[in-house]
Formats: sequence, structure tokens, C-alpha cells
Amino acid sequence: IRRTLAECGAPYDLYSISDLSLPAADDYKLYIFVNQYDISEKTRALIEEKCKREGKTVLWLYAPNYATDGSLRVNNISGITGIKVMSGENSHGRMVYNEEKFDYPLNAPYFSVCDKEAAPLALFEDGAVAVAEKEINGFRSVYCAACNLPAGLLRDILIRSGVFVYSRNNSVYTYVNSGSIGVYNATGNDAEIYLKEDGVYSELICGGEFRCQNGVLKVKNREI
Repeated sequence: IRRTLAECGAPYDLYSISDLSLPAADDYKLYIFVNQYDISEKTRALIEEKCKREGKTVLWLYAPNYATDGSLRVNNISGITGIKVMSGENSHGRMVYNEEKFDYPLNAPYFSVCDKEAAPLALFEDGAVAVAEKEINGFRSVYCAACNLPAGLLRDILIRSGVFVYSRNNSVYTYVNSGSIGVYNATGNDAEIYLKEDGVYSELICGGEFRCQNGVLKVKNREI
């Protein structure tokens, strides 16, 4: 998932689940819970208070809440996500997104979405819904029935959530803070970086300038 986060083109921070209580965890548009099997009552209250708010998006991976209170119940997943989920003993195959197949190996139980009110975003090879989203009381809940998801799909979820994306190419990595933008281009071709403001940007490593026009800054490919 850290590789997927690096490829999605948006800045991100990593937190422990216990860090939800910190003020620093308040001001995010998208929260991703990375297969949080066991969610305590205290943490569930924090999720309700901070994450399930109007304008926010919460992305749940694989089996959130599944093992809470020491019992394995698929209804726990449905309860925390607000999306109806079912389980089975047979694999649904690879995930299919934009006509491309992605393999995220799992063991039983195998989950899938069975909620008519949730919009499918990706399917499994057998046609079962792998990823779906649902508007619930002003916030968006997204459930993924695997432990990871394609970077392109995560990028689409980010954009719909109002997160600014600096790169739309999985192999053009961006590292953004309040003062600079780092770019690592692993494509072998020229890169396009999307910026919030047009203007002239200084190159801090080798010198020179780049000009951003219409929200796009073009970076010529060069030797490392």
C-alpha cells in the first residue's frame, strides 16, 4: 500500500490508529484505514467524530472491524463501512479496473460488496464487486475487498474527494511539502506535473527555471 500511495500523485501522512485523537489528524479530506481488523469502541467513536463528517471520504481496505471483540463477523465490516459486504470460501480472482487486471493474493474468507445503493468502482474477474463507494450522511465511504488497490483507482478516489493530485502517471513520483515539490521521473520520457498556480518555478538542484502554464509544468527527461 505504501508503493500505491507513492504512485497516486498526492502528498500523504502516515499515522497509527491511536493518532486519531491528535488535533493534527483533523484536517484531511481522505482517510485510509489499512486493514484495521480490530477497532475498539474508543477508536470507533473517534472515527465517527473526525472521519465520518460532511465533505470527508473514508477508504476501508479488506477487513476493517472484522475481528473486533474476538469474533469474526462479516457484519462488523458492513457496520463500520456502511456498505453491505458478504464473504465466501472461493476466490473471486484478480481485480479488474480500466480493463486491466491486478493480482492481490488473499486467503479465505473472500469478501465482496453486495450493496445495491453502493456504486461499483472495480470488479473481480468473476463479476463480483471488488470496490464500491456510497454517500452516507454527507461523507463518502469507499470499501475495497482486497488489501490494496490500483494506484489509478486510488487517484480517481482522491480527485473525487477534492484532493489535489500533482502527477497522474504512476511512474512519476512527487514529494510535496509547504515549500517545494520533488519529482522523480521513472518513465524515461518527459513528465507533466500539475500545479495549483501558474508561474515560474526555480530548480533547486541544478539551477534554472520551469514555467507552469494552464496548471501544467513540463519537465524534460534527463540523466540522474
